[in-house]
Amino acid sequence: MSFETLNSGLDELAEAQTPSMPSTPLFPSWTATADTNTEDEGIPAGVTKDEKYYLDMVIFLVEDRLFMVPKYHFAKTTDFFSPLFQGDGIVRLDDVSKADFTALLKLFYPLYLESPVLLTQDEWVSILKLATKWTMIDIRQMAIIHLPESETMPPVDRIVLAKSCSVVEWLQPAYTKLVQRPESMSVKEAENLGLDVAIKLCRVQEDCIRRRIYGFGNYASTNTQPSSNEKAICRLFTKELEERTALLDPIERVLLARTYGVAQWLRSAYVELVERREPISLEEAQKLGPESAFSLFQARMEFSRGQYNYSNYVVDYMGAIKKEFEEELQRVDTESNKYRPRPLTPPTPVPNSASRPGGAGKKKKIRR
Repeated sequence: MSFETLNSGLDELAEAQTPSMPSTPLFPSWTATADTNTEDEGIPAGVTKDEKYYLDMVIFLVEDRLFMVPKYHFAKTTDFFSPLFQGDGIVRLDDVSKADFTALLKLFYPLYLESPVLLTQDEWVSILKLATKWTMIDIRQMAIIHLPESETMPPVDRIVLAKSCSVVEWLQPAYTKLVQRPESMSVKEAENLGLDVAIKLCRVQEDCIRRRIYGFGNYASTNTQPSSNEKAICRLFTKELEERTALLDPIERVLLARTYGVAQWLRSAYVELVERREPISLEEAQKLGPESAFSLFQARMEFSRGQYNYSNYVVDYMGAIKKEFEEELQRVDTESNKYRPRPLTPPTPVPNSASRPGGAGKKKKIRR
C-alpha cells in the first residue's frame, strides 16, 4: 500500500473505529466529529477551550505502524516538528524505528500512573538518540542523567553512543575504562569502534603499562636482526627469497611467512614484534589484519607485565587518553554545545534613588 493510499484512507479508518455518539447530543447546536482538530465555529456560544487541556492530536507513521498522540510534547520540546504540523495529514518519520519511538511515547504519554515513569536502559538509549536527532534539549539531558557511568553498559557501547549523540562527558571515562582493563581489544570491539580508534587505545594501554615498567628499571634490550634459525629456514627457499628476507622488517617477514607457510619463520617474527619497544602502528595493524594485530597487543602487554614488578607505580590513564584523543574530544565537545541549554538573561537592574539624576544625598525615611 502506498503512502498516498494510506493517507487518503485515514478518514474512513477513523470513522469506522469511532464509537457511536448518543442520539441526543449534549449541545444540540454542536455535533462531535472524529477529526483530530475541532473547528472553532463548531463550538457553541458560551463554551471555551481550556488553555491547558484542550490538546490537538497528530498521527505519526513510523515504519509500518500508525501512532495517534497529542502534539503537545513534540511542539513544546523542540522546533523540529513545527513545519511538519502545518498540515492535517499523517506525519511520516523516516529513519526512526518503532522501538525507539515507542520508548519516547512511553516517557511523554505514560499509560499507567507511575511516579516516576519506569524505563529500561535500552529505552533511555532510544530516547537519547531521538532527543539528539530532533534537538530536544531538556529530554536529551534527562536521558543522559538516567544513563550514568555506573550503568552496566559496556564501555565500547558507551563510546559509540557518546559519539553518535555528542555526549562528550562520557567519552574520556569510557576510553579510560578500556585501557585500564587487563585484556586487549577484541576484533568485534575494534569493528564497532573503528580500527584507527582501536589501535590508538591499544597503544595507550600498552604505553601506560610500559611507563610503569620504566619506573623501576630499563627495558630489556631488543634484537632486530634475524636469528640463526631464521637464516637456516631462508636457505630452504630460492636465492631470491634468501637475499630479500635478511633485511626485511618483522611485518614483511610475517606476510612472506604466511605466503610460503613457514611456521618457524612466522613465530620468530611475532616474537620480535612482541619484544620490540616501538608499538604496533595503524599501518602495521592494517597489514597484519585486526585479529593478529590485537593478539599481538595482548601478547605485548603480557610480556611487559612479566618484566618488572610495577604494582606501586601510578599511571595517569585519564591524562594519557586526553593526550591521545585530544582532537576527537574537542570535536565532540564542540558538537555538544548546540544541545546545551541557553543561559537565562538576567533581568535589567532597576537603578536606585542614589544613582538617579538629582537623587544623591537623599535619604529614605525609616518607618517605625
